[in-house]
Amino acid sequence: MVINKENYSKVLIILVAVIFFMVLHPITTRAEELDKKHVLVINSYDSKNRWTNEIMNGIISILGSDDSMDIRVEYMDTKHICDEEYFAKLYDIYKYKYSKSRFDVIISTDNDAFDFLKKYRDTLFPEVPVVFCGVNNYDYSMLKGTKLYTGVAEILNVKDTINLALTNFPMTKNVIVFTDQSSTGLGNMKLIKEELDKRGNNLNSTYVERSSISSAKRFVKNISSNSIILVTGAFTDDKGEYISMEEGTDELSRSCNIPIYGFWDFQLNHGVVGGVMTTGDYQGKEAGKKALEVLSGIKPDDIVIDNSMPTQYIVDYKKLKEYNVNMDSIPRNGRIINKPTYFYSISKRTVELIALAVTSSLCIFIAFLLINNTKRKKAEKALRESEERLRTLIEATPDIICFKDGEGKLLEANEALLRLLGVYGTDFRGKKESELIANNSVNISDVFRREKEENITWQIGKVIRSEETVAQGNGGYMILDLLKIPLFNKDGSRKALIILGRDITEHKNSERMKKRAEEDERLLRELREYDKIKTEFFANISHELRTPLNVIFSAIQLIELIERKGHIEESMDKLNEYIKVMKQNSYRLVRIVNNLIDITKMDAGYLELELQNNDIVSIVEDITISVREYVESKGIDLIFDTDIEEKIIACDPDKIERIVLNLLSNAVKFTSHGGNILVNIKDTGERIIIEVKDDGIGIPEEKQHCIFERFVQVDKSLSRNREGSGIGLSLVKSLVELHGGNISLKSKLGEGSTFIIELPVETIPDSAVVIKEDLCIGNSNIERINIEFSDIYA
Repeated sequence: MVINKENYSKVLIILVAVIFFMVLHPITTRAEELDKKHVLVINSYDSKNRWTNEIMNGIISILGSDDSMDIRVEYMDTKHICDEEYFAKLYDIYKYKYSKSRFDVIISTDNDAFDFLKKYRDTLFPEVPVVFCGVNNYDYSMLKGTKLYTGVAEILNVKDTINLALTNFPMTKNVIVFTDQSSTGLGNMKLIKEELDKRGNNLNSTYVERSSISSAKRFVKNISSNSIILVTGAFTDDKGEYISMEEGTDELSRSCNIPIYGFWDFQLNHGVVGGVMTTGDYQGKEAGKKALEVLSGIKPDDIVIDNSMPTQYIVDYKKLKEYNVNMDSIPRNGRIINKPTYFYSISKRTVELIALAVTSSLCIFIAFLLINNTKRKKAEKALRESEERLRTLIEATPDIICFKDGEGKLLEANEALLRLLGVYGTDFRGKKESELIANNSVNISDVFRREKEENITWQIGKVIRSEETVAQGNGGYMILDLLKIPLFNKDGSRKALIILGRDITEHKNSERMKKRAEEDERLLRELREYDKIKTEFFANISHELRTPLNVIFSAIQLIELIERKGHIEESMDKLNEYIKVMKQNSYRLVRIVNNLIDITKMDAGYLELELQNNDIVSIVEDITISVREYVESKGIDLIFDTDIEEKIIACDPDKIERIVLNLLSNAVKFTSHGGNILVNIKDTGERIIIEVKDDGIGIPEEKQHCIFERFVQVDKSLSRNREGSGIGLSLVKSLVELHGGNISLKSKLGEGSTFIIELPVETIPDSAVVIKEDLCIGNSNIERINIEFSDIYA
């Protein structure tokens, strides 16, 4: 080609365009990369868990269709392994794996991931907001001391599920609960136990934790027919490997004729009669919506935590028939699955009546038109005017109104919807929303999500009401209250979908601000109460420390005075008495410091039990005998009684000694000369009851509810008759609860007090027992007794 002046200009223009494109393209690509939002999802369980998959599907339905999202997913697999060593290794892995990664928000699913992030978030992902979901037994105190957290709690409808089961099977006497040892499973079991305990002695309850499926099948074969089963956790095989809840429930139902109830919809069609169920999909969607709010710039602490999860009565028709359950026992708002369809025979009659009415009306209408053509024209005019008024009304309303056909294409839409889509003035009829907005700035992910939810509406076949958050072009968002009404043809095919929507953004923001104000007020009250308790504690502990120090200092001054006078040999009795006083007050200081250290360890989670299989009767009896001489020197009778000679349970002897010595010390403090103290042991089969009873001054009724709270004393004055820091009984309660037991109080002013300890009758495998050098109560423990009784004066 000959390059003349004209060709030269063309070549130059092309070269400039190519260079411009080569320079601009990487910049644009880099800019798009910088604009991406990076999301990390940490799941508590494994990728095969149905509940986890439902939550993930919900999250992806909100976030996954947006190309600007970079979503990374982790599975902690805590159904298979769940201990502190494992979490520490996960910490090291994530620290190495994500040391160079930056995330805009983290989504955690279920309790283990939530607890892991509470512990490690600030070091692994500092200042990264967290949106949690699937957290059982959620309480605002869980987030005390944290920031940048919001999310969705998982509420198990235990009460209504048990009511449904007892309504279906009114002769029920026994309730068997199967769960696993995950934090979620144990939390759910606690909720069930609290609900069953409220019902008194009418129901016998049995709780089975971390059961293999074979042992569970053997267990249910031996239970009576007037029983029901509640399944809230996974099972294991004979090798200890995890089996999913639905697989385990399937096998369990095939091995017995006992009705089984559950709490999650994925348990349906797996041997479960039914329950008041919740869904993982809801958890995932709500978490995704809150993540979008965080990504839009809203602070997590300003986003209200959702603590009201919807549930629904769902029962299996086949199972109801299998157990001959009366259908009248199913709530009217309940949903019945696997029910045979008799719709045609019912609707045929309805269609015939409608057809007859329509035919009659048409005949009358035709006759009327034939008789009076003028009236027909007037009617047509009136109809046109009516349609115009209706169209004007629809266009004037600020609410969204639209009609779609069975394929999701728009038939009619008012101005409010078209402006929301950014296509006002465009020919919309016969097009889907995604087709209309392909070339404008409206967030297309919202449209894809709505189309998916419309398909769900068709599948359910009922009117659905929901709230949806829609991103706006200006960076804000709009919250819509949507009502979707599906209409079907006679053959069951899709006819039309009516969608009505109202902007409730302002209402929601007002409601959120109100809840936040209420929460701030509650936190302020708690802060004031905490400050009051702290002030009282420091005043009290100052007195507790100063008193023995003053006594020790005074004794030292007296000893120095005797030494200066040179009368040491003549004053040996006084010197020994002063030394005894110093030693006793030193014990008092040791006791105060020990209690403070132990209560601090308890708060930090470092105080652990060294469990062994021991005779609890022998341990308590030896402790009682070891202090009898001291107690009787105060003019008080100490009696030990038991209705069993031996009972082997898993316990920590040192901690049991600490508990009993503390209660005996309190009893001696508040029992007058000539009084009695009784230590009694009872065996109920599943529990061991230890009672420490005195006939002393008793505790006022208004003080009994807080006697086990930390730093609480019946007499808080600095001039009180009995010494104490207010830590002892709080520590006793914590040590008892570490053993899986509980402690309670019965007292009447002027008649004495009874402290009642209940410990579970459980043992541990011999391979798990740590052999200790000193397991008995003897001379080696005299020092402990002196310390525990150091604040009691003759």
